[in-house]
Amino acid sequence: MSKYGNFQVMMIGTALNTKGGISSLIRDYLHAGIIDKLGIDYFPTHKDGSRLEKIVFYLKNLIRIMIKMKKYKILHIHTASWWSYRRLFIIILLGKIFTRKIIIHLHGGMFHIYYQKANIF
Repeated sequence: MSKYGNFQVMMIGTALNTKGGISSLIRDYLHAGIIDKLGIDYFPTHKDGSRLEKIVFYLKNLIRIMIKMKKYKILHIHTASWWSYRRLFIIILLGKIFTRKIIIHLHGGMFHIYYQKANIF
């Protein structure tokens, strides 16, 4: 428990050594002490690498998230358009099924274009 209370927050995003805005922001949170002060647990679902490496990393961490999700009251999900959102949509659905509060931190602009062009599959 942090000195600010027990928020039981599972934060989800990309691996810290991955290129991009989400990992950069999470590194800033860590550097500022926000993650530790608030007692947030961070779970990555994406990393740089080959397509196979990315899939294996995602599946391994998806299973880990599914097993540990029951411990958390809040899911704070960092996502962007296209495959980032599609990859994390499964976790959003699981959070809804398990009645968790969900915060979606949408990175990048033009999500409305992605939404208009996206289909179910």
